[in-house]
Amino acid sequence: MRYPITKTPGLFVLLLFICLSAALFAADADPDIIDEFKLSEQKAEKLYQKAVELIQKEQYGSARGKYKKITKKYPDSSLSAAAQFGIGETYYYQRKYKKAFEAYRKLLDKHNSFPDMDKALERQFDIAGIYYDKKPKKLPVLTVKVPARRKPAIGFYEDIIREVPFSKHAETSRYRVGRIYDDYNNYDEAIAAYTKLLDEFPKSKMAPDALYRTGRCYVGKAFGRRYDELSLEQAKIMFSTYLRRYPDGEKAIEIKRTMAQLDERAAYGNYEIALFYDKKKKYKSARIYYSTIINDFPDTQWADVAVARVRKIDVIEAEKPENKDKSD
Repeated sequence: MRYPITKTPGLFVLLLFICLSAALFAADADPDIIDEFKLSEQKAEKLYQKAVELIQKEQYGSARGKYKKITKKYPDSSLSAAAQFGIGETYYYQRKYKKAFEAYRKLLDKHNSFPDMDKALERQFDIAGIYYDKKPKKLPVLTVKVPARRKPAIGFYEDIIREVPFSKHAETSRYRVGRIYDDYNNYDEAIAAYTKLLDEFPKSKMAPDALYRTGRCYVGKAFGRRYDELSLEQAKIMFSTYLRRYPDGEKAIEIKRTMAQLDERAAYGNYEIALFYDKKKKYKSARIYYSTIINDFPDTQWADVAVARVRKIDVIEAEKPENKDKSD
């Protein structure tokens, strides 16, 4: 049974009133208490009926006043929860979304057995989505703060997660929080949100994309202001995990291409270090980095260069006087 706000709830209220009255009489309740309860219910119902009429006339502010009066003067009424829901609806219809979200939150906190609980949650999710959809036309290249027009979505989604932590709405909320942070290159926050999604909803339809995006975030960290080799390794782990779990996944080809590029970049990084030592004639140190390229990145263009340099170093080392004396 639901509490409609656009249709007269008289039949439901009448049945509820009869049931409550019967229970009170059966318990030999004090007649004065019964009369007071009846009177309160009657007054609450009149206010509620008037609010419904005002809603139908789109007089949302006036309707909200009636609903608020019920929640304040008759908090124990059978219509108190429906009135709180109505408060949220009037704000929602007026596009006062932040106030609407708060009203629904109050309903969920105080009346967790309300029949229209799913609708209240759906409303909250819709409101969060309104702010989530305020995406920039062009995404930033550098790390920037989440703009004010989208930031409320994060708080709303986190509230939904707390209210219903293992629901479909919580699942999507986890992903969307990650996407918001991701859009502005807030890598650590995005990784944290994606990781929670993967931990709590491993079979989610959003899991493949979350795994892929986690890898991309680590790539962003690896090539940020300072080269971060640990983040690069984490990126490879994420991408390898994706390919193992979803070999035919939508991002599989792109990930393979990205991993090849990462190997090229890592090999080049080792080459630069090797070349530094090479020019200073510190050949033992240079050989270590050339060998890393040859062993760890054999399919890169730098592997052949490293092989050639190692051979050259061998010749140079062999031509040193001390080495010639040993050979003689």
